[in-house]
Amino acid sequence: MDSHQLQNETLHTAVACLLGEIRYHCSVIRDFELPSNFTIQGPKIHVKRKKRKSDSRLQRNMDKERKRKERQLLKQLEESTSNIGMPSSSRFQKLYEEDDRYRENKKAYSRERYSSDVPCQIAKKQSKKQKYKSNIQLRQAHNDYIKKKYRENVQFKDACKDYTLRTNTNLTLNFEKDRRITSRTNTEKTLDLDKHRKITSRTNTSPTFYLKNHKRITSRTTRRERYASDKDFQLKLKTSSLLRYRQNVLFREKCKLKLREQYKRELRYREKKILLVQKRRTKCVDDIAEWFRQQVRDGPSYICAVCIKLKFRKQVVELDKDKYDKKDKQSAAVANKCITFQFKSDCTDKCPIKCQTISHKLWICYTCHRHLLMGKIPADASANGLQLPTIPEELKSLNLLEKQLISLRIPFMKLVQLPKGKQRGIIGPCVSIPTDVQKTVQILPRSDDETQVVRCKLKRKQSYIGYCQYEFVSTKKICKGIECLKERNPLYKDIAFNDKWHDNLPPDFEDMTAAQEGNLF
Repeated sequence: MDSHQLQNETLHTAVACLLGEIRYHCSVIRDFELPSNFTIQGPKIHVKRKKRKSDSRLQRNMDKERKRKERQLLKQLEESTSNIGMPSSSRFQKLYEEDDRYRENKKAYSRERYSSDVPCQIAKKQSKKQKYKSNIQLRQAHNDYIKKKYRENVQFKDACKDYTLRTNTNLTLNFEKDRRITSRTNTEKTLDLDKHRKITSRTNTSPTFYLKNHKRITSRTTRRERYASDKDFQLKLKTSSLLRYRQNVLFREKCKLKLREQYKRELRYREKKILLVQKRRTKCVDDIAEWFRQQVRDGPSYICAVCIKLKFRKQVVELDKDKYDKKDKQSAAVANKCITFQFKSDCTDKCPIKCQTISHKLWICYTCHRHLLMGKIPADASANGLQLPTIPEELKSLNLLEKQLISLRIPFMKLVQLPKGKQRGIIGPCVSIPTDVQKTVQILPRSDDETQVVRCKLKRKQSYIGYCQYEFVSTKKICKGIECLKERNPLYKDIAFNDKWHDNLPPDFEDMTAAQEGNLF
């Protein structure tokens, strides 16, 4: 019983202490009209009035809310009975660290007070500044936190950059305004100051710095004057810069970036560019023709070493294999596979001049160059095996009618000359007629003489009187062409020649031909 009474007494004392502290905090909140979830219940004043259904419902809701708060308070008291001996500040600090709801309420209250109460806001700022100046550890921790947040948070990083850019631009604008005002009002003083500065810098302990800058400035001015006066020097400098722009990729990108920044920054340069573009769009037909003639002046005589196509000078760049080797291993392997050297010619030892022409260098088009830098094989590269096979001499020597006699199909179409460009077009249907090559071979006359030719007329239909083609054909050439096709094309493998055509001739055929030849001569 004694232990039970002792526990009750300690519990009552703890409850009394906590209720006293809660009353104190509630009184502070009430006096300063601060927002809080805790309220003091004063003495209840009973006023006699007629009870309504809405009042009874409101009273029930209030009783429920009061009981809920009491339960929550008792729960907090039960949790804090173990910390009776601890001081109030440490207890509230522990409650702030452990209880999330209490911590959120505290933060919300401090935020609202900071935003609404101006004296509190000023006092907090001053105290923060004073702590930052006096406490070295706090300053170091704050700097580390800002650096970490700048590295990890992208939005905070962009906001810092915008702020610094805005402040720097304002400072530079103000500085330029002040400098202009002072330069306008004190021109004589500034001239005297410049003279005095030059004299003192010459007599200073480090005169080499001034001399170097002076030499650099004088060289620039002399180059500018020479560029404006000397036309040969101007042309030489333009060609060297243009060659560097074409060959050096990094220099080209740097120039483009500089021109873009200048276009955004300078209004006069932007207007000049816009006028040039408008003038180029509205120029007459003669100027366009002249510009086109200049572009195609050399003709498509540059061969790409990858796709083996004839290109204009504007479409190619000189091939440098070291670029692909420096890029990565994949680009180097693809370049070794695709680049061909069959169109490059070198001067021999007997050549006294050591001439340098287009064929003495390797060229590559921009499309293949871009694919090789990415480590990919171009679609039109010769390494893909897109070349057509060479036509054999047996088929090259055939004329048009001989080719049609041995073809499996003969197309019939009507070709006319188009009104513009002098090109040809098809009018009407296109008919493809299959042919019997075996029958054609059997019908053709035979002869041992290879020089003998036969007159042949090709008709659309045998009942027609007219013909569409009329030429002399050679049976020997036709036979050689069919033999060549039998070796290369499986569609001609069933065609057979009549090698025993001598058996069908009469026995006195040779005497008849000999007598005719004698009569002829």
